Amino acid sequence: MGTPFVTAHRVLTSGVVSRLAPGSLAGQAVLVAGAVGNAAIQLARSAGATVITTVSSDRKARSARAAGAHHVVNYREGDTTAAIKAIAPEGIDLVAEVAPAPNAALDLAVTRVHSTLAVYADNGGDELVLPLRVTFRSGPKLAATKQDSRRQHAGTPKSDRWGPASAAAS
Repeated sequence: MGTPFVTAHRVLTSGVVSRLAPGSLAGQAVLVAGAVGNAAIQLARSAGATVITTVSSDRKARSARAAGAHHVVNYREGDTTAAIKAIAPEGIDLVAEVAPAPNAALDLAVTRVHSTLAVYADNGGDELVLPLRVTFRSGPKLAATKQDSRRQHAGTPKSDRWGPASAAAS
C-alpha cells in the first residue's frame, strides 16, 4: 500500500471513525493538504466524505481533481478561509494537515466544534502555537501521526516503528 496510503489511513481514522469503509465518512467534510494529499483524497472519497483540498498551483489542482477531490481551493488565489467556508458552511469535520504551524489560524477558522485536526508532518515549522480562546471555543481534537519510512527507521525494530495512532489533546 505504501507510506502515503498508510499515513493517510492513520490520519483519516484519527477522528470519529476507527476503520475506513464505503460510507464510513458519509456526511463528513474533510480538508486535505500536503504530500499525503493524493492518497487521503482517494481514501476519504471512497469512504463517502466530501473532500476539499488546498493547492498552490493549477498542476496540483488537476492532480487533486483526478484523485477525486470534490472541491479544490488554490490558497495563492483569494481568501482561502472564505472559499472553504462557502463550500462547507457548517465547518470541516477533519483536517489532514501537513503544515500545522503556518496553517493553524486557517484550520481553526474553518473547522466545526469538536472536529479533528490530524497532523502528519511539520512542514513550515516545528512549533505549533494555538490561540487558547479560539481553540477552547472550537474544541478540536488534535491528533498527531508519524510517517514511517525504511530510510528513517533503518536498524529500528519493526515493532518500535509506530507509536500510538494519535496523541489526543482535547
